[in-house]
Amino acid sequence: LKDGVAKSNKDSWFLTWGYHQYFHGDMSRSFLDSISIDQPIIVWHRSFHELFANTAALRIMAIESDHVAGHHHVDFNRGHFYETGLRVAMAKLAPIVLAPEKFRQGLELTRKIVHNGGITTIADMAAGGFNFEETWPIVSEVFGAAPFRTLMIADSRSFGSPAGGAESLKRMARLQALENSKIRWVKQVKLFADGAFYSQLMQMNPPGYLDGHEGEWLMEPEDLLQQARRFWRAGYQIHVHTNGDKGTDVVIDVLETLLRETPRQDHRFTLHHLGYATAAQAKRLGELNAYVSAQPYYLYTLGEKYSEIGLGPDRAEKIFLGRELLDAGVPISLHSDFTMAPAEPLKLAWVAANRLTASGKVLAPELKLSRDQALRAVTIEAARAIQMEDQIGSITPGKKADFTILNQDPYAVAIENLHKIPIFGTVFEGDIYPIQ
Repeated sequence: LKDGVAKSNKDSWFLTWGYHQYFHGDMSRSFLDSISIDQPIIVWHRSFHELFANTAALRIMAIESDHVAGHHHVDFNRGHFYETGLRVAMAKLAPIVLAPEKFRQGLELTRKIVHNGGITTIADMAAGGFNFEETWPIVSEVFGAAPFRTLMIADSRSFGSPAGGAESLKRMARLQALENSKIRWVKQVKLFADGAFYSQLMQMNPPGYLDGHEGEWLMEPEDLLQQARRFWRAGYQIHVHTNGDKGTDVVIDVLETLLRETPRQDHRFTLHHLGYATAAQAKRLGELNAYVSAQPYYLYTLGEKYSEIGLGPDRAEKIFLGRELLDAGVPISLHSDFTMAPAEPLKLAWVAANRLTASGKVLAPELKLSRDQALRAVTIEAARAIQMEDQIGSITPGKKADFTILNQDPYAVAIENLHKIPIFGTVFEGDIYPIQ
């Protein structure tokens, strides 16, 4: 700013991430145009599932109204691309945000953040994506030099159509044959049900959203079933992004159908995020031997706000079902979905064990995990969810020498201070990596 007026540079992009309408107010193309009609501006939503562009950005991306006419998830007049519409914008924006040097810097920063969190294994749960051929060599180089291993789990939508068809499976099999000591493509796949929890576009059962808006599908239920069926029959472990109870009903029905058609033992079908679910759904998941990889940070950041807007207090306090899932026999692991939450497993365990919001309020204390359950959820249960429990996740003879070195005993500190334990560094496959 100069004299209170934003300076405009038409030759450079201004991109920012973290906007949320419930915290920051409305956003639109016209508002961004009021900031600059020359400099391209992109405002990325906190969910990462949507963005807003000003007219200059749309012009440079060469997106015109007739290109997106009728697209269910694009509002061209507002410059708004969300859920499946984000892929429309990304197809044009990828060369800019994934430019080699910018992309490399982002990966190097991510590598540092992951290590600082005391993490020795991560999983990319939507690998492939835009500009894959150009970006994969950089991923391989930067993460190949990391003090942690990376599992690449393919985004089902990124390897040809139909997803899970013969050509798609061939491409994914070729990736699984790649040799890299620290990066490995595995026979697992990620599918997507309903919309983003941060966007409040998850699909909700009645009474729905209290303000009358509706959720969205990333994959229509029938398409989700067809994709899941192909990968299931090809022997893949299936992970599914789902957030609302209506979306979760659909995902549970898909698993039930797959087990009826082609029974499998130890399938480890895993529901990811599971922002809002019910006790009845937890019971069904337990009966079907499903796994849950939960996102507890939704409770911390959104519990109180969603109590005011959209869900109401009775449902908002049950964000992250926690103990109810364990009581139903459902294994729980916790994930950051970075950047949706900090890449700090101790902080995730802290939220799960305390159920605190950002303001310090406790929501549904009966759903708290115990200290041991929370710590298991970021160690051995996290390893089990990606089929690595025989190699990592606990200290046992014969497993890989992967450890997080803490400056305090996580079983001795007050549970309210679990997230404050300093991390000295990690041991990865026997080598010590102090945090600088």
